[in-house]
Amino acid sequence: MVEGTGHCGVGSIVNMDNARVAALLGLSMVLVVNGGLGSAFDDLAINRLACEHHGVKIKGVLVNKVHTDKVDMIKDYFGRALMRWEIPLLGVIPDGPYLSQPSMLDFEELFKTKLLAGQDDLLRHYDSITLIAVSC
Repeated sequence: MVEGTGHCGVGSIVNMDNARVAALLGLSMVLVVNGGLGSAFDDLAINRLACEHHGVKIKGVLVNKVHTDKVDMIKDYFGRALMRWEIPLLGVIPDGPYLSQPSMLDFEELFKTKLLAGQDDLLRHYDSITLIAVSC
């Protein structure tokens, strides 16, 4: 698996956009679009054309950060709209505050270090953070 970032055109200034890289590597793509309906589908349409231009097969679509009260609607509309291109909707990921709340494990990975105490709370998520840094 190779992870790209942003839309399919990222890197086009050096003629090495995500869709072209996937084509050169002989890879298929899973496209991730942000929640919403109209503008999210418009973004998807542009990314699909970039993939089509480079001959990259799209294996499916994930819709990310969908308001929890809109998940069923997005599944329905996106699922039906994607049928015209014969691309499956792989999933709809609801947005929630928990997803944006880091855990101590996240900080361990970010700072490439180990927690000195409190391993029992390594996976606890925090909604308020105060970071204090000192030199050793």
